[in-house]
Amino acid sequence: MENIIYYVFLFLLVISIKFFKLKNLYKTEFKKNWNEVFFSSLEIVYTASGVVIALLLNVSKAWIAPVVIGYLVIVIFSALLEMSNENFTVKSKTILHIGIIIIVVSSTLITYTMAIPNVDISGTPTPTNQKNKVIKEQFTVLIPYYDHSLIRHIGNKKLTNTPLILETKVITTNKDSVYNLALNKIKKEKLLIPIFKSNELNEIEILQEQIVIIETKKLKEYQLF
Repeated sequence: MENIIYYVFLFLLVISIKFFKLKNLYKTEFKKNWNEVFFSSLEIVYTASGVVIALLLNVSKAWIAPVVIGYLVIVIFSALLEMSNENFTVKSKTILHIGIIIIVVSSTLITYTMAIPNVDISGTPTPTNQKNKVIKEQFTVLIPYYDHSLIRHIGNKKLTNTPLILETKVITTNKDSVYNLALNKIKKEKLLIPIFKSNELNEIEILQEQIVIIETKKLKEYQLF
């Protein structure tokens, strides 16, 4: 935002200097030649060179050539327009100058509000732009476990060869926290209970080393304030 204010101030300063210069030059005839105030597109384009440099430092290499070529085209056209006195009428010349000024000012606003905040030199989103953005992800967690209450029914040998699997979903913004969130969810919601109730403790044995975490899908991105 500070950069936008800075350049808008510079653009206004250029036009203001042109205004007072012409007013002093024409004096009483100024009203007839007021449109020449806008014959300052070349100065505006030169002033915007800092914007171009900032943009070149914040876009991918693929965009460097188009940016440079576009800027040179505007500079050359503005210079030719500045020198031409016979090819254009005063009205058409004024309109062209105003058009170039609008293009430069609009490009400056777009550069500092959309282009530079969203990319870095490699063309990827910048950390400063992403720091307030969070993407929630959904994970499927497969938790193998033994239900020791089954021993008296199927035998210990069969039990150790065939662990049961619990599937649960976890939604979080931090992939590293999925493991702990899944285990806490099991305890909180009591998802694992023995098939055959008894008075014995620790009948459920979670095979924590064999837990599998699968990234199911990315949910919508939202903004933190």
